[in-house]
Parts: sequence; structure tokens; C-alpha cells
Amino acid sequence: MFKMLLQSFGTPEAYLNALISWRWRFFLYYILVSFICALISYYPLKSKLTDFLDENTPIILSQISEITFENSAIKTQTNKPIFIKGADGKNLFVLSPEFLDLNKNSDENSKLIFSLEKTQLRVFINGFETKLKISDILFEKNITFEVSKLITSLGIYMAYFLLPTTLIFTSLLSNFSLIFMMTLPIMLMSIGVWGGLNIINALKFSILVNTPMLIIMSAIIAYFENTPFNLTIYTMVTLGLSIYMQYKIAPALKAHFEGKK
Repeated sequence: MFKMLLQSFGTPEAYLNALISWRWRFFLYYILVSFICALISYYPLKSKLTDFLDENTPIILSQISEITFENSAIKTQTNKPIFIKGADGKNLFVLSPEFLDLNKNSDENSKLIFSLEKTQLRVFINGFETKLKISDILFEKNITFEVSKLITSLGIYMAYFLLPTTLIFTSLLSNFSLIFMMTLPIMLMSIGVWGGLNIINALKFSILVNTPMLIIMSAIIAYFENTPFNLTIYTMVTLGLSIYMQYKIAPALKAHFEGKK
């Protein structure tokens, strides 16, 4: 199966063998490809995250030494909100014993990641806000601890569990959408080549023919900053490879299907 990753870049015989002999293995192959795409993205993103934490953790810790969490609510010694700033001076986190209107001073809050306000947690991701009750996400309701002691553990959790888990989940979803998007054109093209593929074989072929661009685009986006995903280029290259492979294996595959009739 690992050998197929290399052969997917241009070995017609491998495509023919997979279409004829693979049954459930194409699903494992899809998981493997998605895992590799996530792995490619993981290391540069982890490096950026650890650099961010190394730069900002000392600054954050110096600002939250007087914050405690008690009975599902944030408490500060002064009973006033504490705005935790990053190296650029903008707010990263807010911890407040009262509810706040964060629309004020929107420029200072433009990089805000989350806000713990009294009994609620607000998380900000790409302009979207999610609200959660603190009591709903705690296993133990009457718990007391110093917030500063969680920062180091939170950084390790983000770098070594949350980030890779998110990348794998995202890779599985995004890869499936691209593979499924290419399945119908592959079915239509196959009609003129050998009489047509059924949906399962078209999906197998789509997984294989999408592999090169999935891996290449993952690497480009991960290692070259400010490089957006270009769907037009992706589609043109993948369809071109699909046409090439279909014509290459057409005689043998057509003979195989006719022999089963």
C-alpha cells in the first residue's frame, strides 16, 4: 500500500491492479493518504505554534499570577478583568470575573483567541465566536486551581494532541470532498474509454488519481507561506492524469470486465 503512494504518480499497472484486486483496501489507502497530508502540514504548523508559545508564554504567565478558578467561575484579586497581551501588545486572552462587551476596542481584540468571563468561555476562530458554559465542560464542578499552572500543560496539549488531531480530521474531510468531486467526471470520461465505471470503481480510481496533487498541494501550502489552494490548477492536473491513466489501462481493464460477463 505504501508502494502505491509512489506508483500513483504515474504507473498505469498499479492503477489496473488496484481497480481489479482492491476491495476494502482502498478505504485504508484513503486513510493513509489523508494521514500523510496531515503529517506534512503538522511539522511547520507545530514549529509556528511552539515559537508562538515560547515567545508569549512568559509574558502570559507574568499577567495571570493572581487569577484563580473556583466553583466554575473566574476570580481575580482585584475583581477586575485581566487582558493578557502577546508580544505585539494585542489581547490574546481575557479573564474576567464579570461579563464583557468585547466589541469595544476591536483593534486591540483583533487577535483574541478566547475569553473566560465569569461563568462562560468564548472562543474566537477565523471571525466566528463560540460560547460555552464553563460548568458544561468541566468533569468536576467544584474545582479550584490557579490558572497560571495550566498554561504549560495547555501548550503541550495544543502542540501534541489538539493540533495533530485537528489536522487529521480536517484532512479526512477535505480530501474526501476533493475525491468525491472528481468521481463524477471520472465516471463520465470512462464511458468513452471502456464503457463506463460503476460508482465503487470510479471512487477507487478517484482516490488513486487524486493522491499526487493531494500530497503536492499539502506540501506547497505547508512550506510556502501565503500560497492559497488553487482549485483550478488542482482540477486540471488531476483530470489530465486521469485521462492519461484511463487510456493507458483501457485495453486491459476492458478485457477484464468483458471476461467477467
